[in-house]
This record gives sequence, structure tokens and C-alpha cells, in this order.
Amino acid sequence: MIAIYKRELRAVFHSMIGWIFMAAMLFFIGLYFSIYNLGQGYPYVAISLSSTLFVVIIAVPILTMRIMTEDRRQHTDKLLYTAPVRTVSVILGKYFAMLTVFAIPVLLVCILPIFLSLYGTVPYRETYVAILGFLVYGAACIAIGQFISSLTENQIVAAVLSFVLLFLGYMMSGITGFMSADGNLLTKILNCYSFSKPLSTFFDGVLDIPSFVYFITLSALFLFFTYEVLQKKKFSVSTGRIKRSAFSTGLIAAVIAVAVLANYGITFLPDSVKQFDVTDEGLYQISDQTKEVLAGLTEDITVYVLNSKDKADTILDRMVGKYADASDHIKVEYKDPALYPEFASKYSADSIESNSLIVESSKRYKVIPNSNMYETEMDYETYSQKVTGFDGEGRLTSAIAYVTGDDLPMLYQICGHGELAISGALQTSIEKENVTLSDMNLMEVDKIPEDAAGIVIMAPTEDYSKEDADKIKQYLDDGGKALVVTTWTTERLTNLLSVFEAYGMTLTDGLVVDPAASYYYQNPYVLLPDVNTSVVSSDLFMQKRNVLVPYAQGIRVSESDEEGSPNITELLTSSGDSYAKADADMDNWEYEAGDEEGPFALGIYLSKLHDDLSETELMWLTTENMLSEEANALTANANFELLGNMVARMKGEESTISIPVKKYMADNFTVPRTVFFFGFAVTTLLIPAILIGIGLVIWLSRRKK
Repeated sequence: MIAIYKRELRAVFHSMIGWIFMAAMLFFIGLYFSIYNLGQGYPYVAISLSSTLFVVIIAVPILTMRIMTEDRRQHTDKLLYTAPVRTVSVILGKYFAMLTVFAIPVLLVCILPIFLSLYGTVPYRETYVAILGFLVYGAACIAIGQFISSLTENQIVAAVLSFVLLFLGYMMSGITGFMSADGNLLTKILNCYSFSKPLSTFFDGVLDIPSFVYFITLSALFLFFTYEVLQKKKFSVSTGRIKRSAFSTGLIAAVIAVAVLANYGITFLPDSVKQFDVTDEGLYQISDQTKEVLAGLTEDITVYVLNSKDKADTILDRMVGKYADASDHIKVEYKDPALYPEFASKYSADSIESNSLIVESSKRYKVIPNSNMYETEMDYETYSQKVTGFDGEGRLTSAIAYVTGDDLPMLYQICGHGELAISGALQTSIEKENVTLSDMNLMEVDKIPEDAAGIVIMAPTEDYSKEDADKIKQYLDDGGKALVVTTWTTERLTNLLSVFEAYGMTLTDGLVVDPAASYYYQNPYVLLPDVNTSVVSSDLFMQKRNVLVPYAQGIRVSESDEEGSPNITELLTSSGDSYAKADADMDNWEYEAGDEEGPFALGIYLSKLHDDLSETELMWLTTENMLSEEANALTANANFELLGNMVARMKGEESTISIPVKKYMADNFTVPRTVFFFGFAVTTLLIPAILIGIGLVIWLSRRKK
């Protein structure tokens, strides 16, 4: 086999075919790399490779058209048949020679992510898995081209037939989709020869073993077909034709059956064995928290996906599969609206979009629209919405907790004093807690309703009346629970602050500045305080996670040894070097005479157990800025998790279901125009020109001999 391999490799590189093939591959890869990666700043080389797939089905037939036909044309095939070389060695030697020619430009592509990393973060694992998928796809194409080449001695015919066969594999999923929207036995058989779905898994950031096995078995199958063709020629004697034909037909059927069974059988393996998520954000994984929720299930749940399995959203399909694998109580069913047009109407009077989820138990159900599972933002370059995050796991786990839980707790958000509206990611985080959040104006009620699981006061800018403040005090004295976020204002909120003063807590007038090196981010007004342990912060404390607290006021706590005094934990504390600036000049954070010296509490958790076993619980944070999406993103969801833990306490649970939105794609980066033109010139012009030049020199020198 080695001798055949060397012979074929020399033949390829002594002619122009190999050099032109490599130059063409690198030209088109370099062209798309320049457009997408350098020009538009995409960090994924997979985008460039996927754009080159059609080039492969054109270039590979040209590369392989002579691999078997040349021997027949020059009548050297008889020498191979009579030489002491096994047919398998002939086939594999030629095959690996062609695969080497294909692998050389693929190996050069491996350098591109390293070059890109000079200008931003590149998802290396996703990139190299995509390159691996591109390589095994090319290996299968070469095996198909070699088989077609063995059937004819005309190179043009071999190239055309190879292109047709590869084009069918490239387009098969579209063809079968056109034939039948819901699929049937014929489309299932035809889809066995579809390249798009197994190849897409590699480009989507999944090292998918069934897809890898598919391309390997496809390559092996067509190499076996080539072997049978050569064997028929080698043993084409009149006395053995019938027997040989019968043997070959049975063997071919057996090998095809083995290949089908191997690919079918591997699909029954659990996802944890056959699929490996290589995305940086773990898009296709479920968190430990979700696994804990699923492990605690005691009743059956059905998750309906509003689409057929073949057409379902890729990320969604893999995610619900993980849930089904993790719990015997989870059953996933696909309901294609084309086949079941009335199914969704049982759950909602409004139209439900495709790829939405319906989660149902014996108690209740919940609809998760597909649009709620993806976060988007406006791309002002294209003036279109761009997907930035995937929240499918958080939404689905929350829905499972909802359909298996008791009645929804009621939280009242106090309004009427210029409070901050809860919206966006913060609202999403609270909704995941499966609570009902309702506005309440204290002027319209005599007292806070008894059905309140808790109250939320979100950054009021105007003071409460004494009567409203008394209603809050009475509610807390009766064992109520409250989440309070205050904000710095020029007008002191005397009545509202009296609620805290009744428990021995006072608020500083100015904003806290902490110049200690490890206690701030970017500037000393944006604080990184110590996180202390409590029932709402123990996870953050144990994991040593930071909480970002921009532009906060300080809290002073008066210690009391009196019996019945509440237990007050300083959740977030500044360093001993901190101080509060009364003038709150954002451009000046130098210590001045009159500034109040720290350390300070920036957040507290208060609890008090009453004789009737009811418990007052209060969490107080001194800046609404820590609840912005930007601050939360910088702490990997720690800010929202702290708030969510308090909401969970209001519901009577120990901790929140805090599954952050997963980043959909790595950030784009900006490549200087000079680098763009340099990269374009090198990848698209210089390297292909060098390869063609080398091939031309070798070809001309051999012609002169």
C-alpha cells in the first residue's frame, strides 16, 4: 500500500491537478475568510468552511476523476491486477494519496484561528471541531469520487457522475423536504444519503459521534464498492462469473446492512456518550441545577415541541433531548403544526410560533414561545435584530418547576413614588421564579394584603408618606418579607428610611468610594465588595464569586444585645479604606475633609423569628445600578442570583433557580483595514499563486525531460 500511495502522490504533484486543487480550495476558503472573519469580524472559521462546501463537490470530482480511469486508459491496470499487490492495498494507497492532497489545505486552515486570535477571542474548540467535520466530509467525497472513477475509463464522465452524486448528497435534505413535509419511509431511506444534517452538527459546536461515524462508514462503504468493482475485473473469467456475481451481491447487501445497523444502533446511546458540547457557553448542556430539579421529580411531565423532529430548532432539539436523558419522568413529543393544526389551540387562544415548547403535567401547563428563549438586540449596521443569547434552559427548568409546584406566590411591587419599572433581563429573572408580580399603590389599601408572599420596593425617588411607611412597618412586624432597593437622591427619603431605622440601620448621605485595589472595578465608585455568608448569599460566598455594586450608599448597623432583636447580616461590605463622599462628584473620588469613613455595608439581610413562628425577612440593597444587565453580565449572573435567592425565600424555598442566559455567539471583533487587505492578499492571492507556481515549475521541468 505504501508503494501505491507514494506512486499516486508523485503522479498528483508531478501534474498540475494536485496543485490547482489545493490552490482553488485555499482561494475560496481565503475569500470567505476575508469576507466573514476579517471583514465582518466573525470569530467562527466554520462560517467560511460552510460557505466552501459547494466548492468541494466541484473540486473533488476533478481531483478523483483520474484516480482509477488513468490506469485503465494507459492499460496499466492489468499490471496492478497481476502484481503481487492486494486489491485492498491498491485502493487504499490511491485513496490516502488523494486524501493527503485534500488534507494539506485543511491543515493550513488550522492556522487561521491563531491569526484571528490576535484581534479577539476565538472559540478554538468549536473551530477545530468544525475543521474536523470538514475533513471527514471531504474524506467521504473522495471515496465516492474514487468509486465512480472505477466504473469508467473516461475522465470527463467520471467527473460529471461524481459531481451528480455529491450534489445529491448536498441537496438531499431539501429534496426530501420538498417530497414530503412530514416525512415517510421513502424520505427516511433517501436521507440516509444526506450530508447536511451530520455536517451541521460539527459546524454548530458539537462533537457528534454518530455524525463522525456516518462519514467514516460512508467512506468505508464506497471504498468497499470500489473493491468489488476491481475484484470483478480481476476475476472476470467465464467459468466464475455467475458464482462470483452471486457472492458479490450477497456480500454487498451484507456490508450495507452492517453500515446501516452501525449508524442506527449508535443513535440509541445516551447523549452524554454520543455528543460532546464544545461551545464556550455550553449551549447544548444542562446545568447541575437543572439536573437537581430533574432528579427531584416525582410526577410525569410531557414537553411538546411545536415542530417535526427533522425541522426542529437545532439547539432546542438537543436541549430537550438532554432533559429526557436526565429523567425518566420527562417525555418529549414533537407536534408538527402542519400535521396537528389544532393542537396548540388547546393551550392558547393566540397563535403559537413554530419551535415553541408546551410543558404539561397533571396539574397545569405552561407555554414557552420560541422568541422568549432567545435574547436579541438591534444591529445598527444591518438594522435587523441579532440573536445574542439563548435562555432555553432557564425557561424550561422554570416551567418544569411551575407545572409541578403548588399555587403561584403573589409578590406586590410598591408603586407611586417614582419606582424603577422592572423590565428586560431583570423581569425575566424574576419570572423564572414562577411568581405573580403585581403593582400596588399603598394609598389605595388599608394594609398590605394577607396573600402577599412578599413586597418589592425598587429604587423610589420620592419619599413615602408617614402612613405608607407605617403600613410597611406593620407588615414586617407581622412576619412579612421584603426586598428593598434604594437609590441615591438629592432629597432624603425620611419616611421610607424610618422603616430601616426602626431595626437599627441608617443610610449614609453620600456615595461610597473604595480605593482599595481589589475592591473596585474601573473606578472606585464601581465597587467589588466582600460577599459574606447568609441564607441568601451562601452559594456566592462558597464559590468566591464577586458581586458588582456601582454607585452605592453605605449602611451603618447598630448592634443590639436585647432579647428579640433581629439578626442582621451585612451581605456586602466595603474595605476599611472606603469612605462616603457627600457631594457625590463622579469625577472626584479623592478623600476630603468631612467624608464619612468606612467600612460600610452595601447590602444587608435581616431576619427575625416571632413567637407564632412567622419570620420577618428583609433584604436591602443600596443601588439599583447593580441590577442592570451590564453589571449582571460582568459577574456571570451573580447579581441577579442574589436577588433571585431573596425572591426564593419569599416563596419559602432555600435558593433560586438561577440559570443565566447563555451567550449565543462569541463577540465580533474589529480587524484593521490594513490587516484585512493583508489577509486577503495572502490567503486569496499569494498562497494560491505560490502553489500554482510550484506546480507549473514541476510540470514544465518534467515536460523538458
